[in-house]
Amino acid sequence: ISVLERFRPIATPARAAHRGIAERSSRQTLLALGVVALAYAAIAFTRPSDAFWSPNSGSKLLQVLALLEGRLDLSLGYPGRWLDPELIFRPYTLSYVVNGGIQVPWPMAWALPSALLYAVFGGPGLTLLPVAGGVLAAWSAGGLAERVTPGSGWLAVLLAGLATPMFIFSTVFWEHAPAAGLFALGFLL
Repeated sequence: ISVLERFRPIATPARAAHRGIAERSSRQTLLALGVVALAYAAIAFTRPSDAFWSPNSGSKLLQVLALLEGRLDLSLGYPGRWLDPELIFRPYTLSYVVNGGIQVPWPMAWALPSALLYAVFGGPGLTLLPVAGGVLAAWSAGGLAERVTPGSGWLAVLLAGLATPMFIFSTVFWEHAPAAGLFALGFLL
């Protein structure tokens, strides 16, 4: 008998049953995750891409457009600039003027990947990151639930994905779902 064989777990009916429960639970969790992802995608990708949840999302789209137009400083275009050269009546919520350009306080960390996805997929590309973030958050919730109560991951996926504000945040152009997904993944790891 080799050294490794001495420490190999002994196959017992209880261990085989536990393995069967774990495999069934994993399949149920993946099925629940598929339901959540399908619900998110059905809503996010059929929603009009020119309607936003909040003015913040609209100004974030303007940053995306600025990047795609080559303005790496994220300064917003202003069609009324010829009427308002001093930028006193700029129509953007929370905007301010820096070096003669209109800025909003959102970081490039959201605008850059969103610009890439928007350039490739058009309007639906704006919701790819929120959908992925929401699915990640739901999957992480399932993984955390499995650690506490084996066999409950599928229920946690459905509850976290469809019965919390994550359901809304995962279907609109906003960074809440990706942030929550990464945060939940941090807990899981």
